[in-house]
Amino acid sequence: MPRQTIQRQLTFVCLLGVFASCDSSAEECRPLSPETADRLAEYVHNKFSFPAGTIITAGEAEPVDNTCFRKIHFRTEGPARAVDIPLFLSPDQRFLSRELMDATVDPGEQQRSAQQRLAAELVEGAFPMRGASDATVTITLFSDFQCPYCRQEAANLSPEALASLDARVVFRNLPLAIHPWARRAAEMAACVYRQSNAAFWDLHDAIYRNQPQLTSENVNRWIEDVVRKSPDVDLKAYEECVGRHDTAPTVDQDVGFANSHKINGTPTLFINGVRYDGVASPSQLQALVEHLRTAGR
Repeated sequence: MPRQTIQRQLTFVCLLGVFASCDSSAEECRPLSPETADRLAEYVHNKFSFPAGTIITAGEAEPVDNTCFRKIHFRTEGPARAVDIPLFLSPDQRFLSRELMDATVDPGEQQRSAQQRLAAELVEGAFPMRGASDATVTITLFSDFQCPYCRQEAANLSPEALASLDARVVFRNLPLAIHPWARRAAEMAACVYRQSNAAFWDLHDAIYRNQPQLTSENVNRWIEDVVRKSPDVDLKAYEECVGRHDTAPTVDQDVGFANSHKINGTPTLFINGVRYDGVASPSQLQALVEHLRTAGR
C-alpha cells in the first residue's frame, strides 16, 4: 500500500481519537482541570436525572493502562443515598462511556478476569458471613428484610443448604424504597453485627420468620425485644448505635455498590462473582454451583 495512503489512514484514526498519540511529537496526556471535572460532574448530574439538590463530584482521573483514557468515579455527596458511577473519559476529554473494549484481549479471558475482580470486590470489607470460611463457593446476597422473595431465598440458603453446597454466604443490604421499614431494619441489624456475627444471623432468621407480622409501627420494638434476649449483645451499646444511626454509612456503602453495578432488585446473588437475579431454588443453586465447579470458576 502506498505510504501516502497509510499516512492518510493513520491521520483519520487520530482524528477519531482512537489513539492517545500517533507520532513522537504528540503532546502528553492532557491533565484534567478542576473546571473540566466540574463540567463533567454537571453533565453526569443532568444525564442521569439526579434531583436538583444532589451534588455530584468527579473523583481522581485514573489512567487506563498506558493510554490517555481515564476512569473517573462520579459520586454523590451529602445525606442522600450513596451512588458511585464509574465512567471512562476519552483522551480529548469530550466523550464519556460506561465501558472500554480492548480488542487485544481475548473476550473469554476478559470475562473471567472481570468475574474474579468482582468476586473479590463483593467481599472486600467486613460483612455478615454464614458457612465455613474455607468453603470453595462464596455466595454474596443483596437482600431486603421486608422483601417476601428475600424471605424465600433466606430459607434456601439455610446453614444445612450451605453445608451441602460447600458454600458460604455473605450478606449485603439493599433496602428498597418501596419497603417502608426495610432501611430501619437494615441499620438495626448492622448494629447487632458490630457486636456479634452469630447474633446478626439469629436476628436475620427471626426477621424473615416473622416478616408477615412486622409493620412500620411495630418493627423497632420487635427487633429490640429479639436483641434484648441475645447474650452476645450489649443492649446499651446497641441502643446508642441505633439512636445515632452509626450504621447508616454501612448500609449506604452496600446501596452505593449495588447502584454502581446496576443491582436494582432483591434478592440478587453472586456465586463466585457470577450474577443470578431473583430467587434461586435449592436445585437451581446446586446446578449453578456444579456448573461453576466444572467450568473452574
